[in-house]
Amino acid sequence: MLGGMVLLTKSAINSSFLTYINDIQHSTLKSLQPELEEFYQEQGGWGSMGPRIWHKLLKRHRPERILNGSLSQKPHKKKFPNHNERRLDDRPPPFGHPPKRKGMPPGIRLLDSEKNMIIGPPKTKLHAFELPLRVDNNIVGYLSLDPVGTIYDELDVRFTQQLIETIQIIALVGLFISATLGLWLARSLVRPIKKLATGTKMLTAGDFSARLDIRNKSEFGELAKDFNVLAETLENNEQSRKQWIADISHELRTPLTIFRGELEALKDGVREWEPKTTESLLNESLRLEKIVNDLYELSLSDVGALSYKKEAVDIQRILHISINEIMHEFKTKKITLTIKDAAQKKLIVFADAMRLQQLFCNLLTNSLRYTDVGGRLIIDIKDAGENVKITFDDSSPGVSENEIPKLFERLYRVESSRNRSSGGAGLGLSICQNIVAAHQGEIKARESYLGGLCVQLIFSKDKQ
Repeated sequence: MLGGMVLLTKSAINSSFLTYINDIQHSTLKSLQPELEEFYQEQGGWGSMGPRIWHKLLKRHRPERILNGSLSQKPHKKKFPNHNERRLDDRPPPFGHPPKRKGMPPGIRLLDSEKNMIIGPPKTKLHAFELPLRVDNNIVGYLSLDPVGTIYDELDVRFTQQLIETIQIIALVGLFISATLGLWLARSLVRPIKKLATGTKMLTAGDFSARLDIRNKSEFGELAKDFNVLAETLENNEQSRKQWIADISHELRTPLTIFRGELEALKDGVREWEPKTTESLLNESLRLEKIVNDLYELSLSDVGALSYKKEAVDIQRILHISINEIMHEFKTKKITLTIKDAAQKKLIVFADAMRLQQLFCNLLTNSLRYTDVGGRLIIDIKDAGENVKITFDDSSPGVSENEIPKLFERLYRVESSRNRSSGGAGLGLSICQNIVAAHQGEIKARESYLGGLCVQLIFSKDKQ
């Protein structure tokens, strides 16, 4: 770009300087015009115009004299000497040759009214500039000037060369500075890109501990922050995946171990076949089936493959149906279940009745499983304007504040024991969360005023 600028500037300087020289030559003609018109009027024609008078006129009107204003000085007494009066030291150069004096126009000539040559150098093929000479509003002749196509004066040539050399030096200095800054900027830009590329390769290779140490406020700094968040998320997901696999393996291994132990005992004759053995194997098979079914439903809900047939339903009626199905187990465990409903008022929501019943059964089973014998469960249904709020409050044991955010994680259980003595696999609340999300509702957990856990559901009413 700098090279192109230098070439264009060089061309522009030469062109502009030639225009400047031609403008000066034109001013020479205009300053010479009144004297020639006066000469014609005094002499009555061009017959007395000789080389001596012609070159004396050109000498007096050379460009440097026009520029410094020397023509404004008082003229000689004898303005137009006779062409026969010659002095040895004032002889003109050979006819047709430009004067050797610096600045004299080389292509100026005098023509008559018919544009025939009177005096001056021979005509060239260049398109000459012609200035008419008038006496009494009649054209009596022309001043002709060939345009300057090249810079012929030594000082002018030296001036343009020095100007172009200066521009070239400035261009080289600019090139050096821009190249230095460009290399520095390129390195500063490439360095974080290389770090990002290295970190990306580490993530691709499965090393999710990769982090970028780019601490600036540019777009690269923001990109590094996003990269670190992505890496941290992937690392957490990988840990969750490993924990998920370990927990599933444990959940499945427990009933399978019991199965194997019971069958080996029967095979080795350690135990006799009796109804209790059958019941134990059946319970473990049911437990194993429940875990597999929960895992299957959870995987379907994750990929959005669970089918939902939504319609306008009374959510209060569905809740009562779910309670009636499990009320016997609450009585068996001596847990008091109290319902605070909205009297006989219908609370209509747009939902899948079967999935809502599954949601309520999971929450009721969760309270039944993790509430001490003789405890309480209070279900409160409220009409909250455009929403319906349902709250499940159970009694002790409670859940610590730190553990509440983890309740909806898969296979998470509050108790530290790994034998799952309470019978759950820790998938119920995760399935509940997915069902609520599919109905554009909300599910929250907090400490209950009864000493246990409070789970609150919020659904939008059907506006139709």
